[in-house]
Amino acid sequence: MYTLKDMKNRTKTIHRALLAILIIYAVSCAQPGQSNQFVIDTINTLKQDTISTGNTSIPDSVSSDSTLFSDSQPILNSEIPTFDSLMFFINVSDAYPQPERTAKNDIASESVDSVFMTLQEAVDKFLISNPDVIRAKLEWMAGKDKERSSYGLYEPSLVISSKQETINRPLSRRAQSENTYKGGIEGILPSATKYDINFSLTDIQNRFYDNSLKPNTFSGISITQPLLQGLWFGKPIIDQKISRIEKKFSFQKYRATLSNKLLELEKTYWKVCFSQEKLNFALASIKMAQEIVYDSKYLVKAGKISSLEEIEAQAGLATRLANANDVCKELFAAINELQLLVHNGEKGYIHIVASTPLEILQSDSTENSSEAMQSSLYELQPEYLMKKAELEKSRVSKDLQADRCLPELNIKGTFGYLVDGKQTNMAWENFCDPVYRTRSGIFSLEAEFKIPLGIGYKEKNLLSVEYRKVRSSEIDLNETGMQLNEYLTLSYKRLSQIRYNLDNAKIIIEYRTTLLKAELVKQSAGKSNYRKIFEIEEELTKSKQWEMENIIEYKNTNAEISRLAGKTLLSMKLETIKDGKIVLNQKLTNAPKRVTRFNNDLTKKSQYPSDN
Repeated sequence: MYTLKDMKNRTKTIHRALLAILIIYAVSCAQPGQSNQFVIDTINTLKQDTISTGNTSIPDSVSSDSTLFSDSQPILNSEIPTFDSLMFFINVSDAYPQPERTAKNDIASESVDSVFMTLQEAVDKFLISNPDVIRAKLEWMAGKDKERSSYGLYEPSLVISSKQETINRPLSRRAQSENTYKGGIEGILPSATKYDINFSLTDIQNRFYDNSLKPNTFSGISITQPLLQGLWFGKPIIDQKISRIEKKFSFQKYRATLSNKLLELEKTYWKVCFSQEKLNFALASIKMAQEIVYDSKYLVKAGKISSLEEIEAQAGLATRLANANDVCKELFAAINELQLLVHNGEKGYIHIVASTPLEILQSDSTENSSEAMQSSLYELQPEYLMKKAELEKSRVSKDLQADRCLPELNIKGTFGYLVDGKQTNMAWENFCDPVYRTRSGIFSLEAEFKIPLGIGYKEKNLLSVEYRKVRSSEIDLNETGMQLNEYLTLSYKRLSQIRYNLDNAKIIIEYRTTLLKAELVKQSAGKSNYRKIFEIEEELTKSKQWEMENIIEYKNTNAEISRLAGKTLLSMKLETIKDGKIVLNQKLTNAPKRVTRFNNDLTKKSQYPSDN
């Protein structure tokens, strides 16, 4: 006859046997690529049944802790943990100010506090808010305005003048007053020819009529043409050349700023993705440690393991909780760094959650070969093209200084009609008479030559300076091309090494996952200990993190290759090539609509002219 104590012992034995059978069945039914979550869920099911029978009691502290963590899938499966799962580690509301919540919008506040943002969405926000990009865009637009202004040199000017002169000295035999009125158009041609088309009227009043000076009118054109200095080495259009080169330089500087900042943005975005993935690993590790602690309490009560092993399981859980806390701090630092890059002046702080899958896609692989990338380097790379523009400007400055070393030789000519009369009204009437005017034609020709008495000491030394600047610019251009080419070659080698690491990482993760499953089965049968399970799980987590590190490095290296080859904007569809010329996307060429400044919660807006 069985006593009550014997029946209880037999019931515990049956439960232990059922537990071992279900664990073995769960492991055998799991798929090769499936995680140990299937095993843990099976154990949970058995525990719930056990709790419902009243045979095993779980402390309130443990049962309450088990509800703090939810299952989290890695970013590879396009599921991202919400910030609610982080509240256990860091009080987000204390670290970052959040919008005020009311009873009316409390439900919708979660979507305001956290924003799921893809890489493309981050790029779109970055382009309209980053101050470095806006500053480079304004410098480029200023260069365009300066180039257009250089053509104003050939704009003719209307000149109107009036001159009054009186001669009336004591004891002088002649007293005279002279008033001259002149109006005309003057300017300069691209051939460096200065012209003056004018009409003048000179009213002369003499005390003695036998004086030879009489009132007159003149109408004609005066021309001054330089033949040496001021004509050679492209001097007439030197301003257009320099302003055109400066515009090219500012354009390439704008492209370089975009490429560098977009690379920084992409690296920061993947940094957030990696931190999120590390948090997923930490949460999965905590989940498993919690289940082990839960299971250890059950097995201690069953007399299957010692209390020391239970303490060891609790220590493993505490270690993983501390690690998750550090990961959360790293994640928030990465989010803050990304927020600073894409922040567009909105009030309050928005938590950015990266939602681009962290995986190696087929499109991530560089489509062009190394030779093709090196070829595009000399055609599209903005830093190389900036050095090329500096070399062109140095050569133009050298030509300008060479022109100044020449002597001056100017030819001046005047052609027109000079009509006089005894009185001012008679001079005007004679000018209006075509017959009289044709008999009063005037033509003059003058040659002016100016040469330094020495050897042009100043100008020749300045010319030597410009020659040295040209040589220095040539060295910089060649050095920049060689460095970019070398970095591009090294990046391609690094890319192949990362690919090799990723292949090895898959093998290592698969092995350690299988090993962990086996140890869990052994532990349920009493043939393993928690220390070994924790060690294997820790190595598995390190292997997963190492794989993620290589994925991040692969993406960053791929982005660096695009930047070195000058194809960052092309790959992001922010520019195109038309007729061999680089054409930026319209969103990059529109002038900033406003500038927002925060000063005691006051917003001042200033409009910029649109650029068509």
